[in-house]
Amino acid sequence: MPPASESLLDYEADLLEKKADFEEQFQSELKQKYLDKLNGYLSDFDKKFCTTGLLRKVDRRQAGKDRLLKAMKKADTSSLEKIEETSKNMEELLPKLGLVQEDTAEAVQYPEKQKDKILNPKSGMDMIKGLGKLFKK
Repeated sequence: MPPASESLLDYEADLLEKKADFEEQFQSELKQKYLDKLNGYLSDFDKKFCTTGLLRKVDRRQAGKDRLLKAMKKADTSSLEKIEETSKNMEELLPKLGLVQEDTAEAVQYPEKQKDKILNPKSGMDMIKGLGKLFKK
């Protein structure tokens, strides 16, 4: 199955495992054709994984960070429980993105800001005053 733009490193690991099994078990004329197909999928995966924006290609570590931040921004952060769940899901997602805990500083900031908004809501007047400052010179 070809990689999707959302495919993570577990997809690649699965393909590499299949490739190793296939190389070990088969000795037919079709072997090279199948291996070429798998290598094409692996190459396509690498391109898709490392492309994080329109025409923006980065290394794998940065791609993982960008994908993690995107996942954090998409997550439901409407309540403290949902934010806690999002943090737990982030921990499970790290290996699939090729990241370790030290790589999460930027992504962790987003749910923390949402948590702060819930714990310290601004009043309507604070928001109006903030908008008024935009128009002052």
